[in-house]
Amino acid sequence: MKTVFVTVGTTSFDELITNITSSENVQALKARGYERLVLQVGRGSLLPAADSCPHIRLEAFRFKDSIAEDIKQADLVISHAGAGSCLEALGAGRPLLVVVNDKLMNNHQLELARQLHSDSHLLYCTCTTLTETLTTMDLSVLQPFLPGQPKNFANFLDKALGIQLQVFSVIFILIRVQEWCLDGSLLKRTDVSTHTKPAQPHIVEYAPSAPLTMCYQLPSFRPEV
Repeated sequence: MKTVFVTVGTTSFDELITNITSSENVQALKARGYERLVLQVGRGSLLPAADSCPHIRLEAFRFKDSIAEDIKQADLVISHAGAGSCLEALGAGRPLLVVVNDKLMNNHQLELARQLHSDSHLLYCTCTTLTETLTTMDLSVLQPFLPGQPKNFANFLDKALGIQLQVFSVIFILIRVQEWCLDGSLLKRTDVSTHTKPAQPHIVEYAPSAPLTMCYQLPSFRPEV
């Protein structure tokens, strides 16, 4: 059974949930052969009932310890533009459509989606253009995104977000970010409060002549998912 998995991470994105369950978008999914729609709605106010979309098999939940299996079983992942959610889906090798919340201020998520799209790793749209995208999208053009080494992941974030810092001794978190993003079991999605425990980061020393990318001096950090 062809499945679409929709995730909003630890945030709320009611506009996406409302749009993807509209009759117009359900019909667009059905026209492409999708028969099952699974929603992870996070902290949103909407939790659609199973019988609210009569033309497609609908399942919905707020959080679970891991969404890795949901992503693995999906033929298409539709996600908000949080870095953690994007990388988790891409790391699992699933086709990804990112829906950017264009109502957010200082929307760095849009820059992330644009860069990943320009590199042919995902498709992206807004809620306004979701129906058109579902109707016309060509998933065959997508290329795998394999972060692999922390250096490669750092270079990607530099390119996407324009972040490059130089310090003498820093908390280096890239490896842990990849672990959180690519291993669903490490990302507890039961409640946003589970993300407040301080990280145990990797510490590195390096020469001042060598720039270090994506370094933080904060004692705790969790990627937005």
